[in-house]
Amino acid sequence: MKRTEKNLKINTDPSRDVNSDPTTKKNQPNEPDVSRDISPPPVISNIAIENGDFETGTFAEWRTIGDTSIETEDFGTGPSEGAFQALLTNGAGDSGGSVVDSDLEEFLNLAPGVLDGFGNGDVTEGSAIKQTFTANAGDILTFDWNFLTNEATPGDTFNDFAFFSINPLTIELADTTSFLFLETLAPDFSEETGYQTNSIAISESGTYTLSFGIVDVGDDAVDSALLVDNIQIGFDGDPSEPNDTIFEATSTDLFGEGFFSTSSDIGDNPNLSSENDVDLFELFLDAGDQLIADIDASIFGSELDSVLSVFDSTGFLVAQNDDFDDSDSLIDFTAEFSDTYYVGVSSFANSNYDPFFEGSGTGNSSGSYDLFLTVNDDPSEPNDTIFEATSTDLFGEGFFSTSSDIGDNPNLSSENDVDLFELFLDAGDQLIADIDASIFGSELDSVLSVFDSTGFLVAQNDDFDDSDSLIDFTAEFSDTYYVGVSSFANSNYDPFFEGSGTGDSSGFYDLFLTVNDDPSEPNDTIFEATSTDLFGEGFFSTSSEIGDNPNLSSENDVDLFELFLDAGDQLIADIDASIFGSELDSVLSSI
Repeated sequence: MKRTEKNLKINTDPSRDVNSDPTTKKNQPNEPDVSRDISPPPVISNIAIENGDFETGTFAEWRTIGDTSIETEDFGTGPSEGAFQALLTNGAGDSGGSVVDSDLEEFLNLAPGVLDGFGNGDVTEGSAIKQTFTANAGDILTFDWNFLTNEATPGDTFNDFAFFSINPLTIELADTTSFLFLETLAPDFSEETGYQTNSIAISESGTYTLSFGIVDVGDDAVDSALLVDNIQIGFDGDPSEPNDTIFEATSTDLFGEGFFSTSSDIGDNPNLSSENDVDLFELFLDAGDQLIADIDASIFGSELDSVLSVFDSTGFLVAQNDDFDDSDSLIDFTAEFSDTYYVGVSSFANSNYDPFFEGSGTGNSSGSYDLFLTVNDDPSEPNDTIFEATSTDLFGEGFFSTSSDIGDNPNLSSENDVDLFELFLDAGDQLIADIDASIFGSELDSVLSVFDSTGFLVAQNDDFDDSDSLIDFTAEFSDTYYVGVSSFANSNYDPFFEGSGTGDSSGFYDLFLTVNDDPSEPNDTIFEATSTDLFGEGFFSTSSEIGDNPNLSSENDVDLFELFLDAGDQLIADIDASIFGSELDSVLSSI
């Protein structure tokens, strides 16, 4: 049968038994034991898993509960090594039958409800084996396993599962949703995963209890089983690239609000094919904290096509992104619960890796990257970044206005505040962004900016009218755009990072956004006014229409004409319409 390998590193206190919180999900770690002895770890001289290959033909040195037996190749699927293998089922056999979940948890020294806490459903019964052993830091525990079932696959209604436990962790091996299933020759079962190999790196010398189990979920009528073989201790591995698992994750020292950045590579783990490498980074978020994780790779020529993932402390995936900006990824995540979280960097296709197992996924690219992590602990003023931009609901032609403040972000000095507004423009759409502040006495000396979806600055204006700003921008490409309001001097801020620039003023403002999707009749606004080429004394005449703007009802059309007057110049503006039979009842205005 097919064999694959997975690797895990145990990096917690080996002296503790599992007593996990039953509300957690797939993997059940204990909280750290802050009272443990911090003296140098002992060196263990008697390193062994006794009868780990079951070649005695018995469970000698193992304790068992439920339906367990020793099998040979006559079972229908043979051992991974030697002549014997251990079989655990959630049914009934010669050794008796499965035990109820509470008895199984007591045998394994698990807190009541831990097995239900895996999230597969109501665990009804099961079987297990266990053995206590000693090991030195750096030792590698390996074992082979094969999950068999008669349940419908893939399926999550009766989601039987197999697991192993090595204090203080209990981790699922497979369930009925697994993608590994093959047809089996074992006559009592319909499918199997084939033998898989797991490797566990022991990081602290001490005494451990290793357990294997199989459980029934949602019923007690249809059986599943776990075969285990070739359990042994050795020394192996090259820990030079340590951050492929949650246990080895690089600490960011982020505990609440702050910033972390690093440059690294996918492909620097000498134990794996370069494209299967994963880098994990640890941080702590309080409930309500906002995490922005941003990766740059293809933007500077790296061949890495990245995927970003965020896992909670149980290894449950809470956020993931691929290709936010070309092949570079970005995540904007707000923590629902206070917890330790892990940001994972991998290559495209390697989005389903298990953060507890090194080399558990398969990618397709490798290369260097820059990673930026920003944590905001009070995102109450949310529109300082592209991820938090206020939606205008503009998708093509329309109008939006709002009144707001530069200076209402409690996390920043008032003059460093920025407000961003999101809209969509088709290629050729015209955006007019107009801000009024000083005109009604605000102390804000404003700057208006327009960014595309990658954060690239496409337009900017300062002081169109006194210290108020205005932008007339036509989109070259269809895209999501962001209009940014900031104060003078804060014109070089990064729209992905809160507080990235420095301004010099704050205050109230009114913002007006107008989108025209057909600016073919251009002279309805001051920005589009028809030039008369009058600069001082002269004469201009034209014939035109009120009603030729295809974007408006004909009676709402306006035509504007631009000229320059010196102080004392006289302007005479005269319109003829009704005199030659036109239906236009006109009004002339001078602005």
